[in-house]
Amino acid sequence: MTDEPQRPSLEKNPDPEPTPGAGSWGPPPAQQQPYSQGYPQTPFPQGGPSQGQQPYGQPYGQQPYGAYPGGPAPYQPSPTPIPAHLLPPPDHPRAMTSMILGAVGLFIGLSTGIGFLLSPFAWAIGSGALKEIEASQGRIGGASAARAGKIMGIVGTVLLGLGVLALAGLITALVLTAGSTSP
Repeated sequence: MTDEPQRPSLEKNPDPEPTPGAGSWGPPPAQQQPYSQGYPQTPFPQGGPSQGQQPYGQPYGQQPYGAYPGGPAPYQPSPTPIPAHLLPPPDHPRAMTSMILGAVGLFIGLSTGIGFLLSPFAWAIGSGALKEIEASQGRIGGASAARAGKIMGIVGTVLLGLGVLALAGLITALVLTAGSTSP
């Protein structure tokens, strides 16, 4: 005696429909008919709303997707508009301007040195926009962009000041060395 479970034989069930619990799904491949000759029956039962069965995943009383006359239902906008208090506030128009000026001023300033001239403008525009945003009590957005522009403007202005001091020191050193060498 062996302890292996007994498997049902495929020859015992020549019916192409599956038998629940039997583990057989039709005749063996040698006995199957080719597709061109057609099956007498589909291998799975065709249930649906027309036979009194509810489609899988559909609540009772609801038609499945695509079951509308003429195809799928057309897009329909939401019947109720989104309340204004749920929408984000519009950004301050100068918030993005200050951020762009600060970024361009730093990028061009670090590569050529002349771009730092934009940094004081970024600082001033960002500061003004940030004050107006805070005074609006949440009706105007864009505080992060204005703050970023202000910070980049401060950094660029400090670097501009250091550059001007270095240039002034270089000119002074050149004048002093040129004046001491002449007779």
